[in-house]
Amino acid sequence: QGDIKPIANIIEPPKTWLDYLPYALLITVLLSALSGFVWWKRRPKIIAEPNLPPTPLLPPHTLAQQQLLHLDQKQWWQQGKVKQYYTDLSNILRQYIEARYQKPAMEQTTDEILQSLDNQLSNNELQNLKDTLLVADMVKFAKATPTVEQHIAALQNAQQFVKDTQKMELEEITPTQ
Repeated sequence: QGDIKPIANIIEPPKTWLDYLPYALLITVLLSALSGFVWWKRRPKIIAEPNLPPTPLLPPHTLAQQQLLHLDQKQWWQQGKVKQYYTDLSNILRQYIEARYQKPAMEQTTDEILQSLDNQLSNNELQNLKDTLLVADMVKFAKATPTVEQHIAALQNAQQFVKDTQKMELEEITPTQ
């Protein structure tokens, strides 16, 4: 039989990326679980509101008048936020028109609004609305800079438009005696 030879060392095959795949998958799963836990802890908490009685809906003209007063108190144009002022002013009028005349004013252009209301408004009411919305469009889209008088007139025209077009809620009928 021959001489007994010592045991040879184990020869390891070269490592490939497949050898590291289980470790990469484990790290990915752990990082995903950790990021999910962090997100879950930081998510905004939804606080259930107590069941309050619903607030009564205000008539469109009252709501618009309150919003115009609030807009005036914010003093956006005095602070240099002219675009914000006219955006809010335009939105208040458009929401009022939607509620008062059931027109999709938020999705319509100024010309479409004026055309759709042409037969429902007097010339003076239509002119007040047109003046206000056109100045607002010029500020929002053409970066116009109105004068102080135009700022004041725009708000006054909006207030006058709402006042002139408000729907009288069941006018009081006094019985004749």
